[in-house]
Amino acid sequence: MAVEDALASAARGSREGVRFRLKLVAERGLVKGERIGVDGSTMEANAVLRSIVRRDNGETYRAMLERMAKESGIATPNAEDLARFDRKRTAKKLSNDDWTSATDAEAKIARMKDGTTHLAYKPEHAVDLRHRRDRRRADP
Repeated sequence: MAVEDALASAARGSREGVRFRLKLVAERGLVKGERIGVDGSTMEANAVLRSIVRRDNGETYRAMLERMAKESGIATPNAEDLARFDRKRTAKKLSNDDWTSATDAEAKIARMKDGTTHLAYKPEHAVDLRHRRDRRRADP
């Protein structure tokens, strides 16, 4: 697996990406124990979904909705028409492969714990459990 592919996999949180990162850490002697704890969080980004643009042509989400509404027969869609049109669409998919934030390239489209969709960060942290400083649950 090429480094670029592994980093792309890791960004999506795939098993291959995690394995690749753990292999790199082990090869460099950064892990001494036999158990590694991995924690991931989802933190809402300071960017809004309306700032997303298509990766292939730079079209904004609103421009895409306006185009689709006009193609469906709504001659001059206003904001209310677009909201109604968007709610009724069945093939809605916001993929990080297709969309990116115009204001924050590191923010990714993510489903939050409450079920809503926002731009967010998904940091991951790995800890060598044998050498951690948590005295309450330290390994022998």
